[in-house]
Amino acid sequence: MDYKKVYDQIIEKARPRGLDKKVLQGYHEIHHILPVCMGGKDLPSNLVALTAREHFVCHMLLWKIYPDNKSITVAAKMMANRFSGFTRTSKIYERLRIEWSAILSYKASQRKEGEGNWKTRFKDLSGKIYGRLKVIAFDEWHYHPSGARKSRWLCECSCGEVTTQLITGLTNGGAKSCGCYHAEQTSKANSKFLNLGITRETYKAYKNMVYRCYKGSSSKRSLSEASGTYICDSWLDDDMGLNNFFSDMGNKPEGFSLFKDSSNKCFSEESCRWKKMK
Repeated sequence: MDYKKVYDQIIEKARPRGLDKKVLQGYHEIHHILPVCMGGKDLPSNLVALTAREHFVCHMLLWKIYPDNKSITVAAKMMANRFSGFTRTSKIYERLRIEWSAILSYKASQRKEGEGNWKTRFKDLSGKIYGRLKVIAFDEWHYHPSGARKSRWLCECSCGEVTTQLITGLTNGGAKSCGCYHAEQTSKANSKFLNLGITRETYKAYKNMVYRCYKGSSSKRSLSEASGTYICDSWLDDDMGLNNFFSDMGNKPEGFSLFKDSSNKCFSEESCRWKKMK
């Protein structure tokens, strides 16, 4: 298709209308025949009154005629968004979005650190410590499809590993180590019961007991404090509490729950037993 020819035909058809929208019937918009980005002026000879549909079509045609002109692509993208009520194919929308993303990425790549509005957006994290990570130096920019950029930093973990992290991960607490911290915590949690033969159900029963006595809701906590309920020291020990509980009570049998004599305020080997639930 000769897009230029179709474009000229629409323009020539609209010229006789003039530029006074007050005397025209229906809705019209003023359009620059030669786009401003290509040197077009606000002169009557370069202006024409178009219907909304004609205006949309003309911008699509200009986009087809000048595919390498970034400003024309931006105008077409904005027009496609503005006149979303008109029919547009998914191919046109997809292509516009792809080219718009490329333009944003290009603009982002041209930004220089410390210039313009971006000078306040760059934060030098060199030497700062986040968890186990010590920031060594700026690594590179990470660009999102929208064109936004985030700084990526070279970090050294306390375990000796070197890793790269985005600024968002460091500042919001999401990145605390090279991954060793999570591995250690997982191993520590598992070693509390899996390596000692303690079942998960037993571990859950133990945690529920602690929760009921000390970390429940305000109403449960009030009841616990009013009744004076507490856990014996050996079961509440930070390091060996679970092991001591398992040593005294064994694993939780299937279908049983931890039960404490009501006459005793303390959770201990003497006052507790596994009781089958009805």
